[in-house]
Amino acid sequence: MIFVTGATGNIGCDLVPILLEKGARVRAGLHAPDRSLLATAPEVERVAIDFQKTETMVGAFEGCRAVYLVTPFDPHDAEMGFRIVDAAREAGVGYIVKQSIMAADSIDAAIARHHRDVEEYIEKSGLAFSFLRPNFFMQNFIQFWGEDIYREGRFYLPENKGRVSYIDGRDVAASAAAVLLDESHAGRIHTLTGSEALGNDEVARILSKVARRKIEYVSVDDDFYQGHFAKEGMPGWKIEAMLELHRLHREGGAAEVTSDVADLTGREAISFTRFARDHVDAFKAPAGLMAMPTHEKGDVGGNGEATTAPGSRTIH
Repeated sequence: MIFVTGATGNIGCDLVPILLEKGARVRAGLHAPDRSLLATAPEVERVAIDFQKTETMVGAFEGCRAVYLVTPFDPHDAEMGFRIVDAAREAGVGYIVKQSIMAADSIDAAIARHHRDVEEYIEKSGLAFSFLRPNFFMQNFIQFWGEDIYREGRFYLPENKGRVSYIDGRDVAASAAAVLLDESHAGRIHTLTGSEALGNDEVARILSKVARRKIEYVSVDDDFYQGHFAKEGMPGWKIEAMLELHRLHREGGAAEVTSDVADLTGREAISFTRFARDHVDAFKAPAGLMAMPTHEKGDVGGNGEATTAPGSRTIH
């Protein structure tokens, strides 16, 4: 039995079906057990858990050989991680796969420090473990900046010409499944990236071609970014945490490209073009705005189907 925390989140919603397809038994940890996202998978055991209460997780973890550990983007995420580890150890779980962040042990950012604190806690726990360290998710262009893109045809980032090897969350899920199902990965760290590092001008060109409308990247300073998202209601701690990551991107600290996704899954990482095509409805012009002509020059390649509407401003 494999326990998946965050089973209805960005990664969990793709991870659970992959595990089932590969014949694994899955128990899903949910904060709202009546949610319907997993309704099409009746074979999944569902259990309510509360990251703030270790006792709710001990019983949930009993009988599981492995736990996929992912915590929400929260100022107290490290404490949540500690409780999950404690509960897993008390319940007799033998193997933890933690979703972390790229370069958690080397970059100067609060979110990275929190992830590394939990990694170190796991290392000292006596449990077998593997760490997945993904780069920034492509899905953030929907979930975090999608409203600006959808309404204005622009996204605002304080990254200048920095390049990022964005990763599709589906590749994180596929990699996680491979590691959860094969404990020979115990003790290993996998850095998960896309197959290329892109600047945001390139991202804008891809989105423009796929959505058939002009989409622009607007390079802004930190003060503009802070004010823009404060007006949107984002809490100050989250804005500062995001600014730390954007500074890293601006300075080239997120441009590394690895082969870990291909090594784990047996296929190449999903390209940004395919991501954009698969979620094209999130980037199309709202009704009443004129789309680009179909003969616009350039070729972005890729394939996929439009499936996803604009999302809310949340980030993992």
